[in-house]
Amino acid sequence: MKLRSKTTSSFEYVNNHLRWAILPTEVRLMILEQVEVGCKGHDLSDWASVSREWQAFFEARIFQRLRLRYPGSDIDNLSYFVHGYRRNLVKEILLHVSLEEYDNVNKFDEPETRDTIRANNKLFSQALKRLFIPLSTWSTPKCGVKLRLSASSPSDSGHPWEHRAEAS
Repeated sequence: MKLRSKTTSSFEYVNNHLRWAILPTEVRLMILEQVEVGCKGHDLSDWASVSREWQAFFEARIFQRLRLRYPGSDIDNLSYFVHGYRRNLVKEILLHVSLEEYDNVNKFDEPETRDTIRANNKLFSQALKRLFIPLSTWSTPKCGVKLRLSASSPSDSGHPWEHRAEAS
């Protein structure tokens, strides 16, 4: 059994790092783009930990569009994960509010009850308030941040197609 010395492994690391560094910037960018394409459906944050260069490339994509759910811990964790320079990377925030199940699932043509409307409004207001508290501490970016709001109930999947509203 051959044991590797610390010097050899350090040499290998430096040698591999230098190989990457001597590639032209355009080639390195093409490689990073191919890594991103190959990662569809996988977590890009793993790649951001490879090096500072990879971190800058992948964080720009990771933080460009934030998908937050409420209720849940997404909004509470926003300030922990998105701070400093990462705030400038955010271009769009998608906030989805999960509503309670409806009482009258089989009565699609009937309007919501006052209690249901009140509960939905309260939940949606709570979500917005919880989101705007951390956002209020951000400095105003030059191009702004787009905010997209959506809501759904687990009961929605039981609706026949002719009663569903299509997103525009």
